[in-house]
Amino acid sequence: MPFKNPHVSMVSFSIELRGADVANFMIVESSLHLNPVHPQYDQAAVSRLIEAARHYLGTAGNGSMGVRLVFKSRRPTLVRRSG
Repeated sequence: MPFKNPHVSMVSFSIELRGADVANFMIVESSLHLNPVHPQYDQAAVSRLIEAARHYLGTAGNGSMGVRLVFKSRRPTLVRRSG
């Protein structure tokens, strides 16, 4: 079952190696600003997203997996071409 949330644009998974340790992460790209000093930061929405991710991992049997939230702007990126 996919993880769905109105503020999520993409979910992927990673395996990170640190010496002999291996850690699994669910990476969540979100339109929410995650920097608390940003004027558009919404603490309640970020908290709901965190709880939804924790709930998803718990029900999917991946409770030991970490979650990484990443801000991803919904605005298209302008590409300037030279020449």
